[in-house]
Amino acid sequence: GITLSGEQLAESQARAAAILAPYAAQPYLGHVLAQMAWYRAHDEVSWGSLIPHVTSVQVIAGQAIVRDCQDASNAWVVSTVTGRIIPGTVGYVRTYLVAVLSRGSDGRWRLVLLAHVAGPCSPVPSPS
Repeated sequence: GITLSGEQLAESQARAAAILAPYAAQPYLGHVLAQMAWYRAHDEVSWGSLIPHVTSVQVIAGQAIVRDCQDASNAWVVSTVTGRIIPGTVGYVRTYLVAVLSRGSDGRWRLVLLAHVAGPCSPVPSPS
């Protein structure tokens, strides 16, 4: 893989934080940046696509709770060294997630928590 200096890593993290700032806030933003750094340090990158199947949305006083039974079967982690899928990283057809979003002072909704929930979920058709 490519080795980055500490300065380059800091610059890369700052750039990633700026790109993600309209979509995620702390503490989730810090988690995503740490995960990206971990992947980079291990010569790995996430790849593929996710299909959301939102099953419910609750909005309470500036926070939204979104439940999703997403199809992650076309998402995986790839080695940047070999270009191959890392065994055991392909997602599942029914991945149960709960996301919490908070409305910022600028009126934008930002992700503040994303959790995988153990157990089954049933997708509903997503609007086309």
